[in-house]
Amino acid sequence: MRLASLAALALLAAVGSACADRYAGAGPLEAEKAILERELAGLRESAERLDRGDPVLPANDMLIAIDEAFVQRLVAARLPIDVTSGPYTVTLTHVEVGFSGAPAARLRGTIARDGVVALEATVGLIAALSDIEIDQTTSTLHAAMTADHLDIERVSGIESFLSGASLDDVARLLRQSVDEQLPTIEIPVRIQDDLDIPPVTSGPIRLNGLRLPIKVVVSRVLAMERRLWISLHVDVGQLGRATP
Repeated sequence: MRLASLAALALLAAVGSACADRYAGAGPLEAEKAILERELAGLRESAERLDRGDPVLPANDMLIAIDEAFVQRLVAARLPIDVTSGPYTVTLTHVEVGFSGAPAARLRGTIARDGVVALEATVGLIAALSDIEIDQTTSTLHAAMTADHLDIERVSGIESFLSGASLDDVARLLRQSVDEQLPTIEIPVRIQDDLDIPPVTSGPIRLNGLRLPIKVVVSRVLAMERRLWISLHVDVGQLGRATP
């Protein structure tokens, strides 16, 4: 793990926190701050593991590496995403996924307001993949999308969108609504939930069929080098007789 990167991100996060009031309403800066905070959290956890003498990823776990381009295609397949909140409608049409420190996604689209047919503004959304869990019954990894920041581009005539609220207030309101309606991303994997040992029915030795239950859970997620590294902890149950 690059300690220099961790130190740089820590410094940027500290500066961003100290200057939050000064730069309130600065959309691009807030977007970058949201990404840096996610990256810093992941790097801090890795640094704490190394300080304790633990490996960054559990040594006895299985490891799955998923390329960011593949996840980008999965998210793009769910587009467009239409979200309505009050008089506003956000339509997300483009996505760019990046796995560098944090599993982040940048989505772009437009926002329109009821009664304002001649004006559309561009919106940018910073989201992250979170709550990654494995479903052994369907052989899929489920990843929720969490909206960290939404920015509305300041274009000429944007004031006609507003009704007694600032553009930043509208953006915060819409981010909450978008966060509630973002889809769950399903990543196909192949995880066997048990191991069947077939019966021996001929010959001098005969055995009943046996089943070895296997439970798999996600223990750690790490985003780096343009890949999402998912560590899977495997628990092997007690060997028992297979169901007839």
